[in-house]
Amino acid sequence: MTNTDDIARGLGKVIRARRKQLKLTQQDVADLTGLARYTIGRVEKGDAGTQLATLGRVADAVGLVVSLSTRYGDS
Repeated sequence: MTNTDDIARGLGKVIRARRKQLKLTQQDVADLTGLARYTIGRVEKGDAGTQLATLGRVADAVGLVVSLSTRYGDS
């Protein structure tokens, strides 16, 4: 089973890379989401305590979709 911290760090890396690809600052994303800049930093660092709704808002702001799928192709 994957560690929650690993998942949070992985999501944070993807979000950070996408933000940089779009040439946005953390403050830009904060302004787009209505969240504080330090919250964007926590998301990008992979703070496992970040709420799913917050992750969704940040991902949406940088054009990402967070989705789930079954691990082994189960339906």
